[in-house]
Amino acid sequence: MIELLRNIVIITIDSLRPDHMSLYGYDRDTTPFLRSLVNKFGIYKRAYSNGPNTITSFIASFTSTYPIMFLSKDPNTGRHRYVLKYRITLPEILNKYGYETTAFNTNPYLSKYRLGLSTKFTKPFELLPGITISSKTTHKNSLSLFKSLAKPFKSFLNRLKFKNYTLYAYIRSFYHRLYGADRPYMTADEVNNYVRKYIMSNDFSWKNKLIWIHYMDTHVP
Repeated sequence: MIELLRNIVIITIDSLRPDHMSLYGYDRDTTPFLRSLVNKFGIYKRAYSNGPNTITSFIASFTSTYPIMFLSKDPNTGRHRYVLKYRITLPEILNKYGYETTAFNTNPYLSKYRLGLSTKFTKPFELLPGITISSKTTHKNSLSLFKSLAKPFKSFLNRLKFKNYTLYAYIRSFYHRLYGADRPYMTADEVNNYVRKYIMSNDFSWKNKLIWIHYMDTHVP
C-alpha cells in the first residue's frame, strides 16, 4: 500500500525570476512573505527548468519526464499541441487513489484549448478573461467584427519575414479592450476569490486534496 500525503497544494507563478526575489537576496523587498518562511521550509537554491517555455516546463513538472517525450505535434506548424493520453500526470495518479484534484488555471497555453494539462484534474477552473470568464463590458458587435478580421490579419502577418512585437502587443491590447478586460489574464486577487469560494464551500474538507493554483501577474505586459 502506497502511503500518500493527506493534502497537496501547488502554487506556480508564471515567469517569476529568482534574481528579482528578496527571498534569494534581491535588494528590493519583493517577496516578504516567502522570505519569512525561510526557516520553516526547505528552500531550493538551485532549481532548473526542463524547458524554455510554458508547455515544455509544465509538462516536465507534472509528469516527471523530459518535455519532448510523448507530445503530439500540430502537423501544420510542428508545435507541440497537447499531452498524449498515455502520458500520465500527477493529478491522474492521485485521481486513482481517491483524491479530489482541482486546478485554478490562468494560462491559455495550459488550458483545454492547448496543452490540456488542466483537463487532467477532476475539477478544472479555466480562469481566462474573454474566453471562459465573461466581462461585464463586452461589446458584442465590435468583438464579432474583430473575430471576422482576425484570420486574414494573422495570415498577412505570417507572410512577413519578421515578427513585429510592438504591433502584436498593440493588437492584443486592442482585443482585450473590446472584451472590457484590463489585462489578458486574471489577477491574483481575482483568482484568490475563486479559490476562497471553493475551500469555503459547505461540502469542502481538507482530506485527500490536490489543489493547483497558477498566477500570471509577473508575466508581460
